[in-house]
Amino acid sequence: IVLPVKGPQKVLDNLMEFGGFPEPYLKQDKRFSNRWKKLRYDQLFKEDMRDLSRIQDIGQLEVLAELLRGQSGQLVNYSTLAVKISKSVDSVKKWIEVLGLFYYCFTLRPWTKNVPRSLIKEPKVFLWDWSLVSDKGARFENLLAVHLFKAVQIWTDAGLGDYQLFFIRDKEKREVDFVVTKDGRPW
Repeated sequence: IVLPVKGPQKVLDNLMEFGGFPEPYLKQDKRFSNRWKKLRYDQLFKEDMRDLSRIQDIGQLEVLAELLRGQSGQLVNYSTLAVKISKSVDSVKKWIEVLGLFYYCFTLRPWTKNVPRSLIKEPKVFLWDWSLVSDKGARFENLLAVHLFKAVQIWTDAGLGDYQLFFIRDKEKREVDFVVTKDGRPW
């Protein structure tokens, strides 16, 4: 298991500003970072999505991506998103899955002992490139989500157990942002 280590504040500040992708983080140059993000975005939506997915309306997919960017760390309301982009709820769900396959975003489901019930509840969405999130609090939460998500994948792949990442929200809307489970139990 990889244990956290306390590092210099400058490392966290640079991660918050430049994100976790190697090129912009290592250069730590705002102009380079802006150009790199634009190039990644253009390649993702104007080439990769167009060529490798069956989505015809790439323009609406871009609008969905922008909407998700603005609600990082929040519950995904498929119905609201569907109305905003003039598509069906099923299309929005499929498009978010496709965006996940292309490492634009990922979702976390609420933790519950009743698995079918958790699949029905709305997930939270996070971006792989947290530097795209404008609100600093949401950006920090997104940074933590990405690192925890990667950690549970590494632990599972290393054979240490079946680790997963969830969140908890009760009926009073109190929330625990992240819950790591090991073999189906909170760890």
